[in-house]
Amino acid sequence: TPAEFEKRRRAFEDRVIALQRRAQDSMRALDNGFQQSMNDLHNKVLPLVKEISEQHGYNVVVDRSKVVIALKAIDLTDEVIDVVNKKIPKFKVSKPTVK
Repeated sequence: TPAEFEKRRRAFEDRVIALQRRAQDSMRALDNGFQQSMNDLHNKVLPLVKEISEQHGYNVVVDRSKVVIALKAIDLTDEVIDVVNKKIPKFKVSKPTVK
């Protein structure tokens, strides 16, 4: 009947909306978890970068993505990656929770 069809249509739409909300909540939780993990990793890597830059006598360290041209001799990237891999061989990422 038309009334039964309308009832089922509304129930279906409510279910779609609920699933969309859940998907948005999941994406938000993943984004927040990723950002938190990146911040944690940054806080662990920064002292290592400082230590390496002091060993080389550098006063300034600039993110590679912000540099247009640089001499390979002053690029710390490979050295930092080696040190990070040795000193932080594993990095735990927390599983995000969805409300």
